[in-house]
Amino acid sequence: MTSESTLLTLVGSIYRAVGSSDHWQVFLEQLAEVLQSSATGIVSFDLGSEKAIFRAAVRTDPDCLKRYSAYYATKDMWVARGGRRLKTGFVETSQMLCPDDDLDRSEYYNDYLRPQDLFHQCGGVSSKRRRNCHLSLRCGLDIPVPSLVKRPSF
Repeated sequence: MTSESTLLTLVGSIYRAVGSSDHWQVFLEQLAEVLQSSATGIVSFDLGSEKAIFRAAVRTDPDCLKRYSAYYATKDMWVARGGRRLKTGFVETSQMLCPDDDLDRSEYYNDYLRPQDLFHQCGGVSSKRRRNCHLSLRCGLDIPVPSLVKRPSF
């Protein structure tokens, strides 16, 4: 059960991050801990060029972030299948965007996610214009999606 003090800590961290981008790492680590995420990040996608840039990330090897930005962003099954549904305020699980069986057969999973022990994802879109900013929480097969996206009780 998530306590009110945990929620207030997260809200305080968000306010500090808005005031200083150095604080996003702290917020993401706290959020990852509360929601049992193996990897958490804020990534922006340039929809015209299909380029992606991680604005902040925790629990992910920096080389993996570079490989995602350089190549795997164009192979990301969740982004590709999400298409028009990825609008401001949209909150999703990976299964809402791409069936597990399709992901399991993809280059994106087998060459990028699997070596990091990642399979499930949930997140939300905070803006959608030419750039799409997405908060992403990811975990492996050992953590079921409902655990990752469960609603905290206060």
